[in-house]
Amino acid sequence: MKKLVYLPLLLVLLSLTSCDAVLKAAKAQQKKQNQGQNNGQNQGQNQTNTEFKKTNLKYGSDVRNTMNVILPKNSTGKTPFILLIHGGAWMKGDKNEVSFIQKFLAENGIASAAPNYRFASSSVHLPQMMDDIKKTVDYCKEHGSEWNVDNNQFIIGGASAGAHLALMYAYKYDLNNTINAVISLSGPTNLTDTKFIEHAKKIGFIDGVQGMVGANYTPNEKLAKNFSDVSPIYNIKNIPTLIIHGNVDKVVFYSQAVELDKALTNANYTHKFVTMDNCDHDLGVLNPINLNKVKIEMSNWIKKYDVNNKY
Repeated sequence: MKKLVYLPLLLVLLSLTSCDAVLKAAKAQQKKQNQGQNNGQNQGQNQTNTEFKKTNLKYGSDVRNTMNVILPKNSTGKTPFILLIHGGAWMKGDKNEVSFIQKFLAENGIASAAPNYRFASSSVHLPQMMDDIKKTVDYCKEHGSEWNVDNNQFIIGGASAGAHLALMYAYKYDLNNTINAVISLSGPTNLTDTKFIEHAKKIGFIDGVQGMVGANYTPNEKLAKNFSDVSPIYNIKNIPTLIIHGNVDKVVFYSQAVELDKALTNANYTHKFVTMDNCDHDLGVLNPINLNKVKIEMSNWIKKYDVNNKY
């Protein structure tokens, strides 16, 4: 059963890179395992502990404005709720890549929604992507009572580019203070770091960076203000933040997490920084020990900072 959980997480984390061959192989393996489950090879108690609610719920007018919702069985008005933002270098990815994470959370009493959002382009930048997330929040608040979950305040989290979007929404765009805590898995935090930008150019996701930022990068020229405007470290807010990052991440450098930790520490803001030793961008989740650590940290953070708990 563990493989059915960690493969989608690995897909989400890998999706910031341009490693399409790796993604296709992992997806093929996941499909094969899913077929095995459907054939009765993985029957167990966990399957009865979740209630699948809806797929492809339409929350806005754009073709990308759909989301999946998964609820725990016997959810109540106090059931914690998290929005999970998929990764993909701001220019690819899909909500279905986090569906098994949603199911794991549901098995632990946590409801979730995973939206698709518009990809960065010449006409879609961070504000438009944030607007999609706001529409997701508004939809969940409107329908939370019928889903029998806590719809007063939510947690938000994501992986890779999705973690960046989660941080930016929690810190800067949540004007109604609906978000109660945020989780970053291998997320970029400082878009003014030219080493990171040059690296994005080298490994193939510079178009996603520039599209999301809404400005181009030219070596040896001063960066446009947009780059700091879209950087979580320059927009921090005192909202409980969980940072999980591998210290040998070859896609989003570990220094990005260190910088956010430093900024939050200097501001005396509530947060926790979890280093995954000797782990790359995928947080080492192919190792069951690392996978279990990530699962426990996420679940504990969501439950600890659910609005029904005091902190």
